[in-house]
Amino acid sequence: MLSKLFHSFVGLSFEFKEHTITSCGVIPILLAATFAISCYAWFIKKPTRSTPPLPPGPRALPLVGNILSVEPNLHRYFAKLSQIYGPIFKFYLGRKLCIVIGSPSLAKQVLKEHDVVFANRDPSAAASVLTYGGKSIGASPEWPKLRQVLVRETMSNTSLNSSSAIRRQAVLRSMKDVSGRVGSPIKVGELMFLTSLDVATRMLWGASLRGEDWDTMAVQFREVLEEMFQVLGSGNISDLFPLLTRFDLQGLESKAKKKPEVMRKARNELEQVVAPDSVVEEFHLAKLPYLEAIVKETLRLHPPAPLLTSRRPSATSNLSGYTIPKGSTIFINAWAIQRNPEVWENPQDFQPDRFLEDVKIGDFRGNNFNYLPFGSGRRICPGIPLAEKIVPHVLANLLHLFEWSLPEGTEFDLSDKLLMALKKSEPLVVIPTPRSLSALEHCN
Repeated sequence: MLSKLFHSFVGLSFEFKEHTITSCGVIPILLAATFAISCYAWFIKKPTRSTPPLPPGPRALPLVGNILSVEPNLHRYFAKLSQIYGPIFKFYLGRKLCIVIGSPSLAKQVLKEHDVVFANRDPSAAASVLTYGGKSIGASPEWPKLRQVLVRETMSNTSLNSSSAIRRQAVLRSMKDVSGRVGSPIKVGELMFLTSLDVATRMLWGASLRGEDWDTMAVQFREVLEEMFQVLGSGNISDLFPLLTRFDLQGLESKAKKKPEVMRKARNELEQVVAPDSVVEEFHLAKLPYLEAIVKETLRLHPPAPLLTSRRPSATSNLSGYTIPKGSTIFINAWAIQRNPEVWENPQDFQPDRFLEDVKIGDFRGNNFNYLPFGSGRRICPGIPLAEKIVPHVLANLLHLFEWSLPEGTEFDLSDKLLMALKKSEPLVVIPTPRSLSALEHCN
């Protein structure tokens, strides 16, 4: 029987249950079966040539991917890779596929045109643990509802108007603290943090935590946040702390001091609007366009979240002819976009006047994809309305009420580092001198 079976496959014939199949019938059947299997393997099991490829990127090593070549400041590292591979490229952190966007047009597709697909966060394991299983606004599946409550209760026009006295008290209290340390070094970043923390606790709980233990408690709170930033790292710059992480005045103060002509113009503007024996109030801010331009230019050069927030597409999509797989991690390099020489004239220079010459370029509410300090789309930073009021208010009073100088033997250090947010590498330390004692009396 085996002999007959063998001969049938080479074109002879064999018998099976007394039936004979000739070679003329076997060969066409075998050819048809082979062709069908080949078609299935090619068209079904294999990607077709019409499937767009993944974006280009550096060669990855097995298991570890590109992790051995990653530099600490991801925003700068990604900008270097963009110069090699273009405005969209891929790299691997271990086996995790990451895709980086570095152009305004592609950012618009991700943040606006395909916002529904790209709205999901991609929290790390550390972020999930620190937020009790991803129950924060940034990581929770219920983030739209949580965000709605936050905005309604604290960021709406009604809420902000009703809390104006709270912000005023916090700002004046901070100015009083500065006046009590005249002639002594002050960390500007710490001052801004404490002011923001005071505002946040007053708005959320209806009372200030300032008291006998305020300084100790505030320092401990800041240390805890710094530790969390270290643990979370640069890959998950989320809105876990929307009231605090956006308010770092060190860059503003550094830029103003580094450019004496900027400081002079800001002071001249303040003197035209605010009496020398008065403090700056919130209603003055609308009459201080140059001060606003300083804030915007600082946010352009040093966005608080240079990579915005990592995103995870809920479905496979196509960007610029490349496949973006479901579940990959997406970074948008706002830092690089806001320094793009094709968009910004003299992009490395600190020039606040650019925002006075064209007010449209300073729109940071998500409609201008050349300028994304707070992100865009449904995940845009919910703290923008509060930031617009606190940051310029504190900066204006610091410039109006005090002269500032560096401690002897020190120089400005404008370098930055990326933790959970973009921070100065070295804290800005300056010494205040009062400009008007009568104005400081309003802070008591």
